[in-house]
Amino acid sequence: YMRKGECHWPEHKKINFHCHCPRDCLSGLRDRPTEWLQHILESNEVEYRKNPTDAQVTQAREDAGGEEGALIKCSVNLQKEGRDGLYDEVCGEKTEEGHAGLCAKHYREYLVHVIN
Repeated sequence: YMRKGECHWPEHKKINFHCHCPRDCLSGLRDRPTEWLQHILESNEVEYRKNPTDAQVTQAREDAGGEEGALIKCSVNLQKEGRDGLYDEVCGEKTEEGHAGLCAKHYREYLVHVIN
């Protein structure tokens, strides 16, 4: 565990008390920038997805009434808690170019999964 200012990661200088898993598991790696995670994979010649699947492109086109280049939304299924219990919902956040059709959070989680 580290107190504010003790962490060696520059992007964590302002974070209060926190820890990093010694194995660099999801809880530690998901806070790293996407570019850093991609660099780790590329420098070790590990293949990973950068582009959306054909199914994601087709779904986005259908949702936009057949428009080419339609906005692809993150399709990761989430389980949420409501008044009547648990329910499933699609993330639906906007995606970025080169993030395999996933939002920034879910793309980082995907990259960490590939690394581990």
